[in-house]
Amino acid sequence: MSIAYKENIPWNKGKKGLQTSWNKGLRFMAGENNPAWKGGKSKRNGYYIIFKPNHPFASARNYILEHRLIAEKCLGRYLKLEEIIHHINGIKDDNRSDNLYLFPSEPEHASYEGLKNKPILQSNII
Repeated sequence: MSIAYKENIPWNKGKKGLQTSWNKGLRFMAGENNPAWKGGKSKRNGYYIIFKPNHPFASARNYILEHRLIAEKCLGRYLKLEEIIHHINGIKDDNRSDNLYLFPSEPEHASYEGLKNKPILQSNII
């Protein structure tokens, strides 16, 4: 049985939240201020993602898929949410504009993927 002493005060007595000395400044280290910042480009699930906080379709963490950005630049407009960008050669990180094909919807993309003898696609965004 342990004995509780009056002079043993818990380390967090009187503290509110987790504002301790070790994490006080971390909230100011987001984005370019973080020492691990690599320019806003990283890879998720084989696809490159780009940090674009002002893009209307950016994720909750302010990233968007690079191949969608390239297609938007070639088309001169934002892509609709239902539009799908397909990599013609199947390589997820090959984002050259001549390797990207725009499908107007997911069902059309799925029907193409379901074909046994797929026709060879030519880029329709350049």
